[in-house]
Amino acid sequence: MAQGKLEAAVVSFHQSLLLKPDFAEAHNNLGNALKDQGRLDAAVESFQKALTFKPDFAEAHSNLGLALQKQGKLDEAIAHYNKALSIKPDYAEAHNNLGLALQEQGQLDEAVDSYHKALALRPDYPKARSNLLFTLSFDSKCLPDAYLAEARHYGNNVMAKVQPYTSWPVYPENVTERGIQPLRVGLVSGDFRTHPVGFFLEGILANLNPARVELVAYSMSPQEDELTARIQPYFVAWNMIVGLSDEATARKIHDDRIHILIDLTGHTAGNRLPMFALKPAPVQVSWLGYFATTGLPTIDYLLADPVSVPESHRKHFTETVWYLPETRLCFTPPANKSGLELTPLPAVQNGYITFGCFQNLTKVNDTVLAAWGRIFLALPEARLRLQSSQMNCLTARESLQHRLAQAGIMPERIIMEGHVSREDYLAAYANVDIILDTFPYPGALPPAKLYGWECLH
Repeated sequence: MAQGKLEAAVVSFHQSLLLKPDFAEAHNNLGNALKDQGRLDAAVESFQKALTFKPDFAEAHSNLGLALQKQGKLDEAIAHYNKALSIKPDYAEAHNNLGLALQEQGQLDEAVDSYHKALALRPDYPKARSNLLFTLSFDSKCLPDAYLAEARHYGNNVMAKVQPYTSWPVYPENVTERGIQPLRVGLVSGDFRTHPVGFFLEGILANLNPARVELVAYSMSPQEDELTARIQPYFVAWNMIVGLSDEATARKIHDDRIHILIDLTGHTAGNRLPMFALKPAPVQVSWLGYFATTGLPTIDYLLADPVSVPESHRKHFTETVWYLPETRLCFTPPANKSGLELTPLPAVQNGYITFGCFQNLTKVNDTVLAAWGRIFLALPEARLRLQSSQMNCLTARESLQHRLAQAGIMPERIIMEGHVSREDYLAAYANVDIILDTFPYPGALPPAKLYGWECLH
């Protein structure tokens, strides 16, 4: 399982359970493998069997919480995290996972408190520090200077444990009798699949000149799908780094003679930022999957544009902000556009305006709701359509309904929709007249609201 050979792991766990059906640890490990395969119903069943045989199994409670959270069952997930902590109060991973679920529910203060508890138990816990930074990026109370200080703290903590490379076997060997060879650009991501990052990456890869740029992939996820199959031909090498230590991964990248190494993850799920601290390539860049600074001094540049990072905010990055001329993003439309044709505005038929917000609900803070309240006060017939995977959680729905009512937007004016396919998600835009953005964290990756941000474990 550590090597990413999930199907082989599943077979071995099943074999162990044939020999010992009440082996709680094997049921728990099987659940983890199934969860990583995306087989969430089967994973939940395995964790529940583990708890049948060992009710005080804190790790199984926490892992069951992760599977339930991926299913959008946040209330149930939180209950199991709390159960794990009642059994094992010093369980740092459960505090971290609880923070993730609370963050998804929009309970940012409580989430931050959970991460701090995890870090008090394990100060060198980079995943909890990454999750803390990700949650703070949603928090309107966290000013840029405070975020930068926290990011620098993360970077200093990671750098204190490593010895970065200071030389690289790429110059002058890349200059030959035929001239300068293509730049070897490595991309590091766990999202080379049906995922917002994958969707935004696909169109760019198709338009790069292979005579100028040679791409090498370093995949952090064993999950592959039809999008993976479409983009793999654009790479001269495809490396699975699941199960490889940071040191082994950095050594491989260094030996692969990569000129520019690009992180596509930032402080989101499954990142390998501690590996970037080892500086396996002479130039390292952050792009696409994250908007704020990583805090790592070994990441040289952050690709942005003047809208996503205004000139006045360049000082809030440890990286040098490198502006692309128009936009840092390039949306890849679906190949099948059936059902996505242009249609008349719904207001023409309805007689009233339908506003929409398809954002991660964590971005819908009280200041945003106050602004929306003024809009709906001025337009008493208007409706609001909200679409997010978090709507699958009853507590999240009820909490948001209550907050909307406090802002003057009553339930009868609201339509709430949860998880749907990407095609149905994009088609749903035809049901609204005007999209409402959020602030200070705006929208940028439309399909991200379909899948929600994945979580570190």
